[in-house]
Amino acid sequence: QSIHACGVIIGDQQLENVVPLARGAGKEWITQFPAHPCEELGLLKMDFLGLKTLTIIEDALAMVNARDGGGLTPENMPLDDQPTFDLLNCGNTVAVFQLESGGMQDLCRGFGISKLEEIIALVALYRPGPMEFIPTFINCKFGREQPDYDTPEMEELLSETYGIMVYQEQIMQVCQAVAGFTLAQADVMRRAIGKKKMALMMEYGEKFKDGVVSHGGYTKEIAESIWAKILKFAEYGFNKSHSACYGLLSYRTAYLKAKYPAEFMAAVLNGELGNADKSAFYIAETRKMGLRILPPDVSSSDLRFGVADGVIRFGMGAIKGVGSGAAETILAARRKGGAFKGLQDFCERCGDAVKKLAMENLCRAGAFDSFGLKRSQVLAILAATMSAAQQAVRDRAVGQISLFDMLSDPADRAGFDVPVPNIEEWPSRELLSYEKELLGFYVTGHPIAEYMDTIQTYQIDDIAELHGLDNDTGTRVGGLISGLDMKRSKKDNRPWAVLQLEGMSGDIECLAFADTFEEYGEVIVPESVVFVEGVFSKSEDDAGDTKIIVRRVISAEQAPEALAVEVHIRLREDELGPDTLTQVREICQGHEGQTSVLLCLILANGDVAFIQPEGLRVHNTVAFRESLTALIGAKGILQKGDRKRPEVRKRRFPRKGDAAPPAA
Repeated sequence: QSIHACGVIIGDQQLENVVPLARGAGKEWITQFPAHPCEELGLLKMDFLGLKTLTIIEDALAMVNARDGGGLTPENMPLDDQPTFDLLNCGNTVAVFQLESGGMQDLCRGFGISKLEEIIALVALYRPGPMEFIPTFINCKFGREQPDYDTPEMEELLSETYGIMVYQEQIMQVCQAVAGFTLAQADVMRRAIGKKKMALMMEYGEKFKDGVVSHGGYTKEIAESIWAKILKFAEYGFNKSHSACYGLLSYRTAYLKAKYPAEFMAAVLNGELGNADKSAFYIAETRKMGLRILPPDVSSSDLRFGVADGVIRFGMGAIKGVGSGAAETILAARRKGGAFKGLQDFCERCGDAVKKLAMENLCRAGAFDSFGLKRSQVLAILAATMSAAQQAVRDRAVGQISLFDMLSDPADRAGFDVPVPNIEEWPSRELLSYEKELLGFYVTGHPIAEYMDTIQTYQIDDIAELHGLDNDTGTRVGGLISGLDMKRSKKDNRPWAVLQLEGMSGDIECLAFADTFEEYGEVIVPESVVFVEGVFSKSEDDAGDTKIIVRRVISAEQAPEALAVEVHIRLREDELGPDTLTQVREICQGHEGQTSVLLCLILANGDVAFIQPEGLRVHNTVAFRESLTALIGAKGILQKGDRKRPEVRKRRFPRKGDAAPPAA
């Protein structure tokens, strides 16, 4: 059975009186007729779309209003907020409804959005077909072209879209205004064109052209011109009410991101709980925005992501192995007795409802950090503290009290009844790996953070942006080999590898087949930071799985030597010694190679002179960079990476569905 994703049939009587029904796979009632026969029987077919964006807006507003005590609603957001338009025009549209793709970001940067109506038009235009009119729209907006109106009536109707029939309603209005059509006739004609019903198109085409002449008083040539435009636009025309609804949601999400960034991104992250890849992508965006994300904390976290003092705090409900029941117990204890004073206070107040495994996972996720102990120390005393807490609860239940209890406030010593060993914290990599395991992604840092300057210099694409590439595009991405699965070729038993490459904003599967693995196997090591060069591949089914077919692997340490095409040497005139330039030249000449050199001399008056010494090329080795750094400092050296996409070798075998080669 094929069932419409969101279609609902409505009638003025019991549906079984009109149309045969059946039970679907989920036991829901479905019609045995498709939509069009149902409509012809007088039934109404409606599409009800559930949008996660509505929940995100509601969640963000709840956090904003809880903080400010205000009454901000979707309906009272101002629709002319300049910071919102500035955010859109800078292309900072990640998480903004309908506008977050790479293509949309580029379009927003060139569109110069200044009002809601332009967002509505943008949503309607950015689809196959109408996209060809985007340059005309932008050029007319900025006065580089003049809109083409055939009649004064069309200028009045199409001025907001610069003569382009973007919306279906505009086509119908043109038919009414210049050809005298009724609204019903205009709608029938629009549907005939959109569904390419040739007989109806021919019939209504003649009626339209006759109407332009008889009703509008225009020439047959003008009638032909307008009809040609209608044929062109009606096939792609978008329903304006639909586009307006989407455009309004785009504006509202952009408004929240511009005005309340922490609350908005917390709501976005709540909407992606359980989706590790999406969560990692949005956490990377959150950090780019300059927002802090803190790990969960038993004394301040809610069930989900929340915001306090402009800082986003991870929720306890999503920690693996903790569960909503334990999290609710913690929240109930906190509501009753306030923040926890320490580990033993926590154990006494939460009792047996939070099991040992859940406690261990809370510790590893950082939820006890506010108690002032290292995570390694908390785990070391956890079992003893739980036992001590249980005994304390039992003693209080039977009325016993120790001399220590008599002499001190239990709140003051909570968490310190059990001796705390003086041990080192776990290594940074171990702390982060626990976060990834239990929270789904890194929160307090990232294993590749120290390599980010190198990665941004030499990678061509960010992992999060790969999905926007065409199939079989050459690429180079940098990241951490977070997983390595060794395979054996069925043909000749040679080893090959499936590696998981993880970046700041997501990860991707990479396939290093036997020849590639034989050449680069020494570099393909778990937990190492590398650049993977190869061919981006995207499945054409609904799953949309993506991967890279590896052609080359370069370690982060090798990258400057292997991938830099130019070394920029920056010198300040007021800091130059008498022999500095001579020494720079001598170092370069002592490491001759193929990488070009550009001298950037910052003059005393602030001007910059660029000098490319003729014939001076260097071997960009560690020794060369160390010698230069010793002379002018690390900030005086800038590497320019090769941004040229790797060539894609043609496949030796056709894919399923490819056209057959021509006969010999």
